[in-house]
Amino acid sequence: MRIAADRTHFLKSVIDRVIIQQTHVEVRLCMPALVNEILGSDLPGIGFPPFASVECPFRHVQQGRALRLIVGNTSITTDASRQAILKTIARARQWYEQITTGKATNIAQLAAIDGVSPRFIRMQMKLV
Repeated sequence: MRIAADRTHFLKSVIDRVIIQQTHVEVRLCMPALVNEILGSDLPGIGFPPFASVECPFRHVQQGRALRLIVGNTSITTDASRQAILKTIARARQWYEQITTGKATNIAQLAAIDGVSPRFIRMQMKLV
């Protein structure tokens, strides 16, 4: 494993340019420098083009104020995220039932019962 300074030197010498497109990121690599860094000697890089590009698809997903970069064509819905969504919907339905049955009369009471903030409940109530 390389130390941070060594990694920085490696990346600066190997990466020629990073181009961010709307649907993908293109990393342009300097092939002679890459061969030199990997093999550890000043080989002439015969047969290699001067540059090679690696493209990585991505999409922008906004989550509140946070930005999340999804790299590749992978789906962001995993089993864990499905479980979290189901849990949130079930919790919101429970709050709805508590309000309609009179166990709680407002969001502040629901928050006190569940130990969460009223803002959190207001954000989740649209799932009811």
